[in-house]
Amino acid sequence: MRAKIVRPHTIDSRGLTIFARMSQKGENLADMRKSGVPEGFVMKKTRALFTAALLTTLFAGCTLFANIPQMAKKRIESYMQNNDVPGISAVLVVGNNSYLLHFGYANPKKYQKVTDRSLFELGSIGKCFVATVLAHEVLHSGMHLNDTLDTFFPYLQKNPSNLCGVSLQQLVTHTSGLPRTSTLASESITEKKLLESLQDWQPKYPLGTHFLYSNLGFHILRFALENHAQTEYSKLLSSIIIAPLAMNSTTHCVPTSLFSFMAQGFNKSGRPVSGTNSCNIEATGALFSTSSDMLQFLQANLGRAGPDALIHAMQLSHEGVFKVGKSMTQALAWQRRRLNGFLVIDKNGATNGFSTWMGMIPELNIGLVLLTNRRCSELTPFAKKLLADISKEFVAN
Repeated sequence: MRAKIVRPHTIDSRGLTIFARMSQKGENLADMRKSGVPEGFVMKKTRALFTAALLTTLFAGCTLFANIPQMAKKRIESYMQNNDVPGISAVLVVGNNSYLLHFGYANPKKYQKVTDRSLFELGSIGKCFVATVLAHEVLHSGMHLNDTLDTFFPYLQKNPSNLCGVSLQQLVTHTSGLPRTSTLASESITEKKLLESLQDWQPKYPLGTHFLYSNLGFHILRFALENHAQTEYSKLLSSIIIAPLAMNSTTHCVPTSLFSFMAQGFNKSGRPVSGTNSCNIEATGALFSTSSDMLQFLQANLGRAGPDALIHAMQLSHEGVFKVGKSMTQALAWQRRRLNGFLVIDKNGATNGFSTWMGMIPELNIGLVLLTNRRCSELTPFAKKLLADISKEFVAN
C-alpha cells in the first residue's frame, strides 16, 4: 500500500508583525480580562510569536528533514495493516514544509482511492471549529467567556433553571456538568425542545468544578452563538473560518456536487455504515472535510496563514483553562499536554464509521492530522506516539 507525498506549498511566515498589528488595534490585557480571557493569554501569545519568528529565521530556505514524511508513511501503512483500515488521508507540517499523504481506498467497493479531495467525517474535531468561532466572538463581537446562558436565551429568562448559571467557558471546556448526550433524537433537536428537556436538570457537581465530556453542551453553545450573532451557525463558521481559509470542501451538509468524494465509513467491526449528513448536530461533530482543507486549518492554528483576527481567535482557543488530572489541561475544546518538554495541543474525533486526530507542537511548528474511514480506538494513541517521534527526529536534526 503506497502513499503519495506532495508538497502543496511552503508556509509563509508572518513573524512578529502579527503582534505589532494586534498592539496597534489596542487589544490589551485589560480589554481581554473584561471578556473573561485568561490573564496569561497576551504574554503567552507574545512569546509564541517570538518563537515563530525565531524558527522562521532558523529554517527559512532549507529543505528540511526529508526522512520525517517517509517515517510517517511507513508508520501509517503499518497502522492500516494492523487495524484493517481501508483508507487514510494525512496532513503533516514540519518546520516550513507541508505534506499530504494518501493511503488506501476512500471506497474499496468502487476502487476509489484516497486523494486530497476525499471527504471524511471529522467527528469531535468539529468542536474545535465551534471553539474558534466562540473565541472570535469574544475577541471581536462583545461575547464574554464568563457570560451565562440566561444572557442568550429568552426562554431561560422566563423559565429559570439551573442552566441559567452555566457559562460559555464551562460549555466549551466540558465543565458545565451537563450530560454527555441529549435525550432527544439528533434530527429533532431545536433550541426550544433542548431547553425544555433540561428544565429540571440537576448538576451532579458545582458548576465549573469537574470535567465531564458533553456533546450536549456544544449543542447549547451553538444556539448561544446563533442568538448572539443573530445568524445561523453555518454562516458564522463560513465567514470566520471556511471562507478566509478557502476551505471550500468543508461542510456540515454535503451538497450533491461533492457526493462522489465522500469516503465510505466502516464501524468497529469493519462493516460499512451510512454517513452522518445532518445539520442538526453540526456543533458536535457532523462536519466533513478533506486533507487539503485541513492543511489550511492546521497552518492557521500554527499561526502561519490566515487573517490576524482568525489567528488570534485560534490562539485564544488553545489557552489552558481547567486542569484534568496530572497530565492534561482542558482548553477551549482542545486538550493540552507536555511531551518531550514541549506543549502539545490536540483533539480526536470519532463517528460510527470514522476516526480522526489532529495535534500540533506550536513551539516547533509541527502538526499532524489523520483522517481515517474506520472507527478504531487505537488511532489516538498511535497518533500521539507518531507526533512524539516526529518531534524527537526534528529536534535531533
